[in-house]
Amino acid sequence: MSPIPVLTALFCLCIGVQGHVPVVSWSNTNILSQVPPIAAGHTVSLPSLEQEYLDVILHSAPQNIVLFVQDKLSIEDFTLYGDVYNKDSNKNTFQHLKQSLESATSSFTLPSVNIGSDRDNMMEYLESHIDGKIVDLESTTLKDVTLDKEKFNLIIRRLPQYSSNDKSVKDSLSESDRIIGEMMTELSTQGLPYTALLTANKPSKMIAAENLNLAHRLRREVGAEKHNFTFINTTCVYFYAASMVFKINDTAKKIHASIDLTGIEPDSYTSDCAETNRSLLITYTDIEDTLTLDINMYMNNDRGMWTTNLYQIRYTYTNQSHLADRTEVLKSAYITAPMGRSYHCDNPPEPTSDSNLTGFIDYISFQFQPFNVTSDGFSIADDCIGIFTPEVWMSLMTVLLMVLILAFGLVLLLSLSTMDRFDDPKGKPLTITTDD
Repeated sequence: MSPIPVLTALFCLCIGVQGHVPVVSWSNTNILSQVPPIAAGHTVSLPSLEQEYLDVILHSAPQNIVLFVQDKLSIEDFTLYGDVYNKDSNKNTFQHLKQSLESATSSFTLPSVNIGSDRDNMMEYLESHIDGKIVDLESTTLKDVTLDKEKFNLIIRRLPQYSSNDKSVKDSLSESDRIIGEMMTELSTQGLPYTALLTANKPSKMIAAENLNLAHRLRREVGAEKHNFTFINTTCVYFYAASMVFKINDTAKKIHASIDLTGIEPDSYTSDCAETNRSLLITYTDIEDTLTLDINMYMNNDRGMWTTNLYQIRYTYTNQSHLADRTEVLKSAYITAPMGRSYHCDNPPEPTSDSNLTGFIDYISFQFQPFNVTSDGFSIADDCIGIFTPEVWMSLMTVLLMVLILAFGLVLLLSLSTMDRFDDPKGKPLTITTDD
């Protein structure tokens, strides 16, 4: 089973919430194919996790349940440290997790589970339903453990701390990923049926909601590696651009600049997910110590189409001697698509405004979807390239010219006439009188 749709559900979610942690599960049996699908943006309660997911595992044939517990983990950790958008890459922090998902017979992903205030609820629930051995591994391996093949066994593996004084977060997560890989190799070597679960006691503090703005600034200050694209996903809106450049051309204030926003993480992004009207607010702060930018988009759906009613950017730009503080309202009616589809345009139209436009964002390969968002990614795209492109027009004109030439030739052929009377050598000579 390919891990890409499974991991995409992890990598494309909004800001972590205190008490909400991810749960990733995979198995070398097909038992996990029986769990219900998860809706995009939905948070699973602990009772739902127990009744709809864990009970499915516990009511199957006896097997080994492996519980990997990280002290802190959030959805954003996969975005920050995993090469999620390159399915052929193995050079990421979660290399072994990715390989395990690839080789799994079945799997499921719960991006947000509300574990409540008692962090051990999930572990206690599993322990109370296990009739075989319960093994709490620290540094030992499975080679030192004898498991009951006729009963359920629970193997608990506590992963290294999220971060410590002598290790970075990435190094800590890489170590956890290595342990997961070793454990999966041992289980596979012994030919044991298993179902593995990866979760955490609480969200990672570094990217919890209250510390998000500080985290973004710190990553910029230390020169964190940028992606070569911008992808934003709230609970109900997808936003993607292969290139995203803010341009300002204020002749009156003598300000001319271009700032590349591609791959820079916003300080915050929020959305309003009403049924018929939705909005998206993206905020960038202190980009290159010169730019603060808010992007506001308001969409609604009507008669089977969704349309962007308002596209507004507010920016504050400063350089050594000038300040530009302005709100631009851009025409956005072209950002529209049928319900159930996304809008895509490789080269969006030049932005226009009813007022004197001085600042705008130039996109390349822009894709946007505010309705019917699923965890599998963008829906089928409604491309901005119309039916009659210049190439199509050239082809049609060429065909039309060829048809006209053919028609002219047919008319000439049909206009030819032959003599209807002929001279008979055995009869009287044919005489045709003509007037002088």
